[in-house]
Amino acid sequence: MKEQHSNTVDITPSVRIFTVLRNTGFDIKAATAELLDNAVDANAREIDLYAYISDQGKKNLLVVDDGMGMSTDALKASLTLAELSKGGIDELGKYGMGLKTAALSLSRKFEIFTMTAKSGIVMYAEFDVDKMEEKNKFEAEIREATEDEANFFLSKLGRGKRSGTVIRIADCDRFDPSATTYANQMEIYIGKYFKNFIEKGLSFTVSDVPGKGKRIKPIDCLMRNDQETQIVADREEVKISYSDGGRDATTMVLITAAVMPKPFPRNEYDEIVARPKKRDEVPVTKANQGIYFFREQRLVAPARATLNLFGDKNGAKTRFRIEIHFKSELDNEINMDFHKGNVKPTSRLASQLSDAIRPYMRKMADIIDAEEMEETNKRAKARSSQIWEASPIKEWDEKDKIASAESVNEFLRTANSDEIFDALQKKHKPLTDSLKRDKPDLGEYSGKSLTELVSDLSSVDFSNKQTATVAPEVNYMDAVSYSAAVGKTLKSNSTPKEVKEAILENLGLGHLVKEILSK
Repeated sequence: MKEQHSNTVDITPSVRIFTVLRNTGFDIKAATAELLDNAVDANAREIDLYAYISDQGKKNLLVVDDGMGMSTDALKASLTLAELSKGGIDELGKYGMGLKTAALSLSRKFEIFTMTAKSGIVMYAEFDVDKMEEKNKFEAEIREATEDEANFFLSKLGRGKRSGTVIRIADCDRFDPSATTYANQMEIYIGKYFKNFIEKGLSFTVSDVPGKGKRIKPIDCLMRNDQETQIVADREEVKISYSDGGRDATTMVLITAAVMPKPFPRNEYDEIVARPKKRDEVPVTKANQGIYFFREQRLVAPARATLNLFGDKNGAKTRFRIEIHFKSELDNEINMDFHKGNVKPTSRLASQLSDAIRPYMRKMADIIDAEEMEETNKRAKARSSQIWEASPIKEWDEKDKIASAESVNEFLRTANSDEIFDALQKKHKPLTDSLKRDKPDLGEYSGKSLTELVSDLSSVDFSNKQTATVAPEVNYMDAVSYSAAVGKTLKSNSTPKEVKEAILENLGLGHLVKEILSK
């Protein structure tokens, strides 16, 4: 038997891998967030973001932080693919890919200026894909900064700062929005995604010019400061079991659940109005319902509707929001990609989270049901009151139960079908909304007084249901009569029968008293 020989071969990837990595799917906001994560992990107190057009007409992006800076070894690690230069598990960095892939998604070149308090020396590094492809080598330049480079760094960092880092991404060929649009978008994005850090004192600014911008305010996805928000669970601790390198381990996650304010509340006149838009709120919409996942206090996946946790998004859950805070030790169970923009919990983790949030989902549903019941009862009571107030028969002789013929005739003389409907719509909107939707085209009947309409329609056999169904003008007469004061008076159980008969006689429908009053 012939002896088999095996050979090992060099499978070092081509330097073209960096061109490939430019297409990993980062959008500009997620890419920027990756750069900000490094600054947060460096214990920065101030992080400034600049997006501006250079003198050459190119879009540039600067990220400036006053964190601890990087040593030469840390700087080298930051330029090396999949190299982890950080030590703590509670940091935002995860795969050692974020800085490179995020910067490359915007440009083929980026530069780093950094200084530690210990060295006091500004170091410079350049990562240039074109140069690497030209030499066909994985290499980047690291050296001490020139005087001009050091002055640039210190001008951005601030003369009084002893350490920090500046990342400059020049000639951004994949920076689609205008600098102003980008600055506006990032103000909201950072306010949401880094909300917990901002509330603890970390300062973020964003500007569409080389000068420093305004400080970003936190945006709470659960709108806790709104007095109409109803908190169902507040940072409840839930024990989670997971696998840590083949051995069983446990950790805690924090869960908060809340019912958001009504997106379309009623004003003092009982009219439905849209909730005013506020820049520091996440609008109460169907798209924003769901679970908000936070990793190490940083939002990584907003408004998720994982089917085996939250279920599908629908109108009944528009106001439902849940926050789940987890630590990086659950990364393998949460299945988060290195964009930190998506999570797919394993079935084991999903089952535990589902058991934890199910009671909160029921409580939120109960709150909505109770509100709807209260609103229904309130509107029914208001409708009853409005029906009585709308009656043209203001008074009658309680003793004789005889309607005032004068008030009925005045009503018939002065009100036509269009006017009475429009007037009621303005004065008693909740009363006539549903009827207005079904209002047919009157055609030749438009503008006629009720007396004229009655004259035209009095010969219709109201007992013939087919006729009432096919004649739109009859349907409208019925609608007007119902929504107008006459109809309300006729249908009210509190109106004496004698009064109803008197009204029908004045309408010219005396011969139909039995048929109409029996309906």
